[in-house]
Amino acid sequence: MEAIKLYREETHCTLQEAVNHINNLKKTLNIPNDPEKSNVIPLWKIVSGLVAIVLVIYLLFPSKKTVQTEIVYNSEWDGSVSQVQDYLRSHLKDYDSYQAIEWSKVTKVDAPQWKYAVRHKYRARNSFGGYMIENYIFYLDEKGAVVSIRAVVDK
Repeated sequence: MEAIKLYREETHCTLQEAVNHINNLKKTLNIPNDPEKSNVIPLWKIVSGLVAIVLVIYLLFPSKKTVQTEIVYNSEWDGSVSQVQDYLRSHLKDYDSYQAIEWSKVTKVDAPQWKYAVRHKYRARNSFGGYMIENYIFYLDEKGAVVSIRAVVDK
């Protein structure tokens, strides 16, 4: 109705002429007179379809991020193990000189006195002021406390 009114104001024609002109335009552009029979998809159908697609993708391809359930684990950032770093912080002569060289993956161990093991190679200043490279296996209990260490002899 708005289109007819605008056309009449612009062309100063009769109502019937305006209706005929608008209907001819609709036929030319393949626009149906009845909006219910229109080929236009309602917005709510488009939105609900997109939501359904996103939901299916989310359910079929879950996030690769997993919740860390183990107490002792390697950091995703640098591979370090926080409990071992805390142990070294309190046991090294000069922790400020500490430099991590290499971390192994944390391994679960089936032993009564410990549950986890991790090898760590690092450099630190000794009592004489010289830098030493150390390579140890750290054994941790089920609570994450370091309970034993053993030197690894490099061949």
